[in-house]
Amino acid sequence: MKIEGSAVLEEVVNQLNIDLPKLVAGCAFWSPINAEPTKAVHPHIRRARSGEMPKTITSKAIRLDDNTYANKVLKDKMSHLGKFNGFAVCHIWPQTCYDERYHTMPANLVMLPRELAGLTDHNRAIEQCLQYRAWELYNWYPDGQAQPEKPINYPDNWRPPVDKPESTRLSVKKLFDSGHGVLPIVIDPSDPDKFRNAFIANGRAIMSIYFDDGRIEEEEWLCQRFGPSSNVIGNLRSKAKFRSSVWQRLGITKVIVKITANGG
Repeated sequence: MKIEGSAVLEEVVNQLNIDLPKLVAGCAFWSPINAEPTKAVHPHIRRARSGEMPKTITSKAIRLDDNTYANKVLKDKMSHLGKFNGFAVCHIWPQTCYDERYHTMPANLVMLPRELAGLTDHNRAIEQCLQYRAWELYNWYPDGQAQPEKPINYPDNWRPPVDKPESTRLSVKKLFDSGHGVLPIVIDPSDPDKFRNAFIANGRAIMSIYFDDGRIEEEEWLCQRFGPSSNVIGNLRSKAKFRSSVWQRLGITKVIVKITANGG
């Protein structure tokens, strides 16, 4: 008789009424939003595939890693929190560790206690929750993939990323001069077509604007000059305070936009 470990785990989890995605959410550590999370720290390094030798260099000048670089990248990004022991750094999207664009990209990495790390590879519900969380935090997902949908029973107890102290940030002048970074904008519903249709039908949405001093301001977004072919994210980024260099100067770190029903 063949006994499947995943089946045994599912049986016991159900018996004990354990919410695995919620367990992972509470234990997960994420890269600071102000630490260039969507840029590969080592764009010429990827994980070695089966049959390849780590620590060698390919004919295309790509260095092969055994996860050492990815592990160091995320722990370095969070060094202001302390020294992490007993944790493993995991890639959020399958197979992306073999792509030098994503192997050392902080937005594609999450750190979990070693005892939970294997769940990221073998539990589809957890994988989907982590992928949506990366989209929610960093407004990012890999090229060629569909924008993540918010899973049913999505956890609400995520450990928030803790930004690096002010002294380690890029200066406001550098941000202004370079137009550095992309403002994370999260829409709910997450699918742009569904959001667009609901926005047009309801006539308004609420924008929750997060600031680096802890403030959260809410503003109403009215559906004016917005049609079936309008670009949702493009319209939001065109707003005066969300434009490049402006949001950095204002200290905005994230925007969440949700549909609000008429009269509510």
